Amino acid sequence: MDKCTVIVISNDQARFFILEESEWPEYESGPNLVEQSMLVPCSVNKQSSLWSTIIKKSLSDEGTQASAGYIFEKKFAQRITGEIISLIRVNQSSKLILVANPQITVLIRRFFTPTMFENLHIQELHIDIGHLSSLQIHNYLASKQLVPVCQKVVYPG
Repeated sequence: MDKCTVIVISNDQARFFILEESEWPEYESGPNLVEQSMLVPCSVNKQSSLWSTIIKKSLSDEGTQASAGYIFEKKFAQRITGEIISLIRVNQSSKLILVANPQITVLIRRFFTPTMFENLHIQELHIDIGHLSSLQIHNYLASKQLVPVCQKVVYPG
């Protein structure tokens, strides 16, 4: 099984997972999507989503001065990207699955270039599933055939 890193970014957080094989496949279920860390911005305005400036920003605004909210979101995207790079290096992943709204993935891709890593296969899924549990995220990704299904160990009895 290829080593896989999964990043799930929602409106107010970024969650980082790796797909781990079970140490004892005959006794443990696996592979399992294991959450490694979570980033939450220092302050989030609950009236609007963290990424609202990005989502509402039109292409015609490209030449204008960036708002304070946009700068904040850009810095948060840089923090996310730094965590992605670190996790890929530590885990020696050959596959990255980035799950977020399309507007968010565009911003993340500005800071993350796959040329930093040889043979890194990147897949994007444009949906907000950040509110789901690790198991639900794993099952969803498995249903899309992006990760292997977790094989449950059944004991006779």
